[in-house]
Amino acid sequence: MAQRKYSSASLILGLLSVGLTLGVWSYIFVQAPEGAFRNQGGMLITLILFPLTFLVWAIAGSGAIILGILAMGAEPTSEGRAAASAGIILGVLGLLLSLGTCVVPQMLAWAFLGGAR
Repeated sequence: MAQRKYSSASLILGLLSVGLTLGVWSYIFVQAPEGAFRNQGGMLITLILFPLTFLVWAIAGSGAIILGILAMGAEPTSEGRAAASAGIILGVLGLLLSLGTCVVPQMLAWAFLGGAR
């Protein structure tokens, strides 16, 4: 029973990590074409939004990976293993998205929507 809680918690933490990071990306994606991050506006991404996403990953994403590994080791059912695997994958994806927060969403917004460079 405790292992099922591990796999469920892993999945929830992984979703939280990816969800918040994608929320920050969507905010940057909407604001970037309007020139919101030119000059000093870029410091908002570097000094506030990136550390925010990395902090969330450090708490939720690493927790998802750890709990997923613990659940994978002891979960006999395929349902529990699937949730644990998804939690691990989402935890790693949250890290990659968090590390890309400084550059990727702004560049994508400029490429797709045009805008000030």
